[in-house]
Amino acid sequence: MDNSEKMKKLNMAIRQAEASGMPILGLCKQQIAILESAHDEFLSEAVSKGYNLDTNLDILEIEIKQFSAMKQIAQKAGLPTEEFDNRIRAARVRVLGEETVKSYFD
Repeated sequence: MDNSEKMKKLNMAIRQAEASGMPILGLCKQQIAILESAHDEFLSEAVSKGYNLDTNLDILEIEIKQFSAMKQIAQKAGLPTEEFDNRIRAARVRVLGEETVKSYFD
């Protein structure tokens, strides 16, 4: 089963759990783990195709979307989100530089 199918099944399970008043924490943690794995695979593939992670704005944009999705799931489950904010910031610094991030995002 691929990641998108796993995510669909987890989304369905979360909706059912929410409707039943059951906890969703474990399901959300599974979703975050899938997204983490997908992020790692994405970066590995980008590097293998010769993309420079330190300069490519398209890669940065996708990473920010991935981390934002993880953050939204964490929020939904009541988990801390600071880790994802830090990862977004670190990705921005890697590509844009510390001063630019301080000026426009902090």
